[in-house]
Amino acid sequence: MENPFEIIIEKLNRIELLLSNLNSTTEQSSKSNLLNVSKLSEFLGLSRSTIYKLTMGRRIPYFKRGKFIYFDEEEIIEWIKLRRVKTIDEIEGEALNYLIRSKKGF
Repeated sequence: MENPFEIIIEKLNRIELLLSNLNSTTEQSSKSNLLNVSKLSEFLGLSRSTIYKLTMGRRIPYFKRGKFIYFDEEEIIEWIKLRRVKTIDEIEGEALNYLIRSKKGF
């Protein structure tokens, strides 16, 4: 028969290992991927001056710490997705819906 204390110690070691893995996973997922102007320039394929113009005009989401500017990669991706250009079919569909709705008003 095994020593009950050895079993408890073994189980505690497994619990510690699981908690350690959970903490490292949580820390990695909670860290945002921050980009500076140079990295964002590479990421978007825009010049640094264009990025500075976007920040000066407050047209792009950014963080400022002292004189340094940072960008959250996830926010930038969402910002890009919000500027999606509609297709011709979508525009024609909206126009048709508008015409149908405006006829009901007469």
